[in-house]
Amino acid sequence: MKAQAFLDMLELGFSVIPVDIDKRPTVSWKPYQSRLATEIEVGNWVQDDVKGVAVVCGRISGGLVCIDIDKKHDPRKNVELKFLDSIIEAGLQEIYLRCIFEQTKSRGYHIVFRTAMQIGNEKLARGEGKVEAMIETRGEGGYFVCAPTPGWVLLRNGFDSVPYLEEADAKRLIECARCLDQGQTQKTVQIPARKFYGEKKGVGVGGDFNARVALEQMVEFFTSEGWKVVKTTRHYIQIQRPGKSGRELSGSIAMNCAVKIFSTSTNLETDRAMTPFGAYTFLKHGGDFRAASKSLYAMGFGVKLCR
Repeated sequence: MKAQAFLDMLELGFSVIPVDIDKRPTVSWKPYQSRLATEIEVGNWVQDDVKGVAVVCGRISGGLVCIDIDKKHDPRKNVELKFLDSIIEAGLQEIYLRCIFEQTKSRGYHIVFRTAMQIGNEKLARGEGKVEAMIETRGEGGYFVCAPTPGWVLLRNGFDSVPYLEEADAKRLIECARCLDQGQTQKTVQIPARKFYGEKKGVGVGGDFNARVALEQMVEFFTSEGWKVVKTTRHYIQIQRPGKSGRELSGSIAMNCAVKIFSTSTNLETDRAMTPFGAYTFLKHGGDFRAASKSLYAMGFGVKLCR
């Protein structure tokens, strides 16, 4: 790798590091999370067996973020098309087209932009039953290999024109990827065991509700509170919080009724899945589990055995 490849990126305001053929840094890269490399350092790098250029994300590179699409972890090998469909449904085509679009050596893709939003390294979408991410972010504390590294190709726009996205737009773009997470049901948060009506003498209200609530009923709980259904897919019903319009997504309800909320403008848990009972409790009763239990018990959930 020639020194000019690193110097060109440094001139554009990006912190860069050298990597080997396996995409591992050939130097200790922690210092370059807080400062740019010098020309002398770059000269020393290229004397070694450096195979590629990587960009350090986050504040040191002006709020640089990379959405990394890795098709090898997608059983159907079409996650980038699903992601694009989600972007179109959300009305984010213009924002998407402004971003850098790059193909990786493994035939995955990078979507690159800058934003003031604090973004780390997060798995956004996994295949069903998979641990590895099909889509993830590279943000503060992360890096990604890029062109002109052999095998990486810029397909749209260049690093001399990285767009700056408003925080709301960056968040919406990331939410479009989260909606594709098929591993959601694997991470459902279990509500701590509590003593509810009927639990001592039979089946607890929360557990019974989790097991028996119908998807249509779960959706109705949300729509009765002003939420709207934006789109129904094979795996999720995508919903929008009250006060929002257009195609912006605020959360999703899985086929097993687990709920995942993306918007921080509600009283519901964000960025992790909730059981149906947990979601109902915060949606209808502001987090009061005892009140939620009483209400659901009156609806017929929870079994009280006779003595």
